[in-house]
Amino acid sequence: MEITILGTSSAIPIPGRNLSGTVLKYENEYVLFDCGEGTQFSIRKLQLHPSKIKTICITHLHGDHSFGLPGLISGINYSNKSDFLTIIGPVGIKELLEVSQKHQQFFADFPIEIRELDFMNQPGIVYDSNLYSISAISLNHRIPAFGYRFDEHPKAGKLDVDLAERLGVQKGPLLRELKEGRSVVSETGKTIFPSDVLAEPKPSKSFSYITDTRYCSRSVALAKGSDLLMHEATYLHELKAKADETGHSTAFEAGTIAKEAGVKKLVLFHYSARYPNLNPLYREAIAVFPATHMGNDFETLRIE
Repeated sequence: MEITILGTSSAIPIPGRNLSGTVLKYENEYVLFDCGEGTQFSIRKLQLHPSKIKTICITHLHGDHSFGLPGLISGINYSNKSDFLTIIGPVGIKELLEVSQKHQQFFADFPIEIRELDFMNQPGIVYDSNLYSISAISLNHRIPAFGYRFDEHPKAGKLDVDLAERLGVQKGPLLRELKEGRSVVSETGKTIFPSDVLAEPKPSKSFSYITDTRYCSRSVALAKGSDLLMHEATYLHELKAKADETGHSTAFEAGTIAKEAGVKKLVLFHYSARYPNLNPLYREAIAVFPATHMGNDFETLRIE
């Protein structure tokens, strides 16, 4: 699982910091979280193939998180995409795209499914495939906003083929049955259970994405136990009153959320342009949660 940060700035882009957009690469698919202006350019700069974007999760409809969406869809149309694109976001995202399509005349020759979210007090699955699921929960911003969590589906442990053959299971369909977790009967008539020939299942990996929210318990519920949490750090805590007024979090609060959720790693982003030097934000968060990393534009992080 790879996480590529396309933008770390809040409200406006500044030199070296683009607006919000993060790509998660899993197997041969991409999930895009937010789509601020310039996202399409950043994707192409990094030579990420737009046709591989399977799902787009928009946190809220403020422009620095959504204005890049019509352009990206139009650009994807030039990449020969033919499978479904699922777009998930708050109520209003469908109308936003319909109005853009009507007046700007952008086209999509591939099927698009739009899923609008209403208030969610508990994490709930909003997208599920044979590889992974995406959950969402409502945050505490000035307008409806959602945090997202990506969970890969559990993977079975490695099959010991040699042991299976010694137990009387020859190569072919029966081995596939065992690997998929079903018991089989060997040539000698003995029942072979998956646990007899499979190693321990691999732990599932998870990623949480939380931005544009005041500190709230729902953020903790969503991020619980995540391998990696990306969380906004718009202001230093000395500006908590401004953070509350504008519906944002401080670096201190980002560290607090990570600590309370018991995540393995915290990555900060969504910095106010008032901070050309990010070290104070880093020091504030790391004092609360030592496993903190300052996210940078065009940086790729791996979840092993």
